[in-house]
Amino acid sequence: MKEKLELIMREEIKHFLEIEQAGTPNRRNGCYQRNLDTQYGRIEGLLASRDRNGEFQTQLFAPYQRHTGWLEEAFKAVYPKADV
Repeated sequence: MKEKLELIMREEIKHFLEIEQAGTPNRRNGCYQRNLDTQYGRIEGLLASRDRNGEFQTQLFAPYQRHTGWLEEAFKAVYPKADV
């Protein structure tokens, strides 16, 4: 699950910088680590992407959010046969 979430966030920031920030000097600025508690257990060290201007926010969770609710259901819908 961790790898899939990180992949989604990498694609989100790629889209954000290519589409929403096109023509600006804004670019990727590495990642920060986040622990996220789910109904399946804790995801430790989730790498959340960030941009230099601090304008990017993933759609997977809110800033400072540490617990999920809807995320598991969305993940099951996208990857129905995955072991979550």
